Amino acid sequence: MKAFLLSVALSAALATAQIFPGDDENPCNLVDEDYTGDFDFDDYYDLDTMYDYIDFLSSKYRVKTETIGYSYNGVPMRLVKICDDDCGDRYGMWVDAGSHGNEWIGPAVAMYLIQELAANPEYRTLRYDLDWYILVSANPDGYAKSRSDGTTILRLLP
Repeated sequence: MKAFLLSVALSAALATAQIFPGDDENPCNLVDEDYTGDFDFDDYYDLDTMYDYIDFLSSKYRVKTETIGYSYNGVPMRLVKICDDDCGDRYGMWVDAGSHGNEWIGPAVAMYLIQELAANPEYRTLRYDLDWYILVSANPDGYAKSRSDGTTILRLLP
């Protein structure tokens, strides 16, 4: 487990090393809300696109979702559950991201963690030993606001 967590931390460090992977028109690689292409980890996505990708993963792997509440503006807060069998049979690992809406790397790392836990056979042991509960955005209103008003650029610096 230690090696996996270190690899995720390394991936996050590498992701933040490319501060502005976009161009002058779109310096933060924002993806439009009506984006219909494949999900990759070179861009920052809106919450609906992340939820769509989670739905895709849940159709192929042992990924379950549950709406655990709504934000002040009525945005669903969806909890991702990754468990080898029934959730609740083992110790749980809670991960929440996006507490600060203007720090986009948290939800991006949470999405990467979800994908790796769900689809990568190397991490089957982690799925077997622990029940994973991942909240992609604990502050969906702040995340949406920061994507619309451009205040996040300074928070992308390492």
